[in-house]
Amino acid sequence: MKIKTNVPPKLPLKKLPWESLTPFLGQAHRVIEHFEDILQTTATPSTVLYLLTIDESISSVHTFKGTLKKVLRPEVFAKNPPKIEPILNYKKALSFAGKQKRLTCQVLCKVHALCQKNSMKHKTDIGRLRKRQNWIGPEGCPIEKGLFFPPKASLVPKYMKNLQTYLSYREKDPLVQLAIYFAQFLCIHPFMDGNGRVGRITLPVFLWHKKLISHPLFFMSGYFTRHYDTYFEKLFHIYEKQGWEDWIIFFLKGVIEEGEKNCRKAQKLIELYNEWARQLSSFSPVIVQKSLEFFFKNPIFSQRKFGSRTQIPHATQEKIFKVLKILEFKGVKICKPILSAL
Repeated sequence: MKIKTNVPPKLPLKKLPWESLTPFLGQAHRVIEHFEDILQTTATPSTVLYLLTIDESISSVHTFKGTLKKVLRPEVFAKNPPKIEPILNYKKALSFAGKQKRLTCQVLCKVHALCQKNSMKHKTDIGRLRKRQNWIGPEGCPIEKGLFFPPKASLVPKYMKNLQTYLSYREKDPLVQLAIYFAQFLCIHPFMDGNGRVGRITLPVFLWHKKLISHPLFFMSGYFTRHYDTYFEKLFHIYEKQGWEDWIIFFLKGVIEEGEKNCRKAQKLIELYNEWARQLSSFSPVIVQKSLEFFFKNPIFSQRKFGSRTQIPHATQEKIFKVLKILEFKGVKICKPILSAL
């Protein structure tokens, strides 16, 4: 079968429609600035907003149909069933990427290896740039029914090198640069599978590297999941007609829409953390810190796990549960206010 592979443009793009992008850029930057202002209201955003990473991981795995509560149940985490393994893999990859100073090709390969652990037919494809042709189409479709064919495998290193160079280029606006970077990565499709997940992981890391946010906690998978058909339509429009303007506007609308959701969730979680810290102020600072760090990472938990992780005496545990009104349901403790914030 003869196929026509895509030829990505060399970055940076020569002409961009800045005039039509300006209104969306203003809104998008204001949302990100608001999110950063919220992050500055707590000394430990990675702890307080830990559940945002779980929520992002669930949104990124399209095949998972369960709920946040199901994923967080202690017996599920303990058994680590195949259905939630991709979610936990994504979370590990997200954590790894958020500690890297540069998004090099080597880093992206490691992110891919963490994301795709135990989920690819050919193990030699995990964590490596592809060595053969792949394609995009309906789930599980053969190559002859593919809708889009990325560049030839032999050209992937060349395109990835250009993409890496573009990261250090001084684009007029970093959000436009991010929109272009993300689309170009998907266009190259450097891995045999899992490109979408790897690409989405780079989004908060890019914003962090560009110093738009102080912690890589700004996520967008929920937006792409809700607008799944439009997402692919805009991407294909780039490939077919070089429709960069439509794609960038779609992306900026995502920053605005998902950013506002991120702000609401972060605000609620931080306010709850501060309120609970106030309610527990009669306990020692160490006990308060250990307790809240545990609750915000494990809002559904067994008391045994709480005791073993925090080493807080049983009598003190009971007092803490009473103060915060943490009740037991079907054998587990549930921090309902934390879950409600999401």
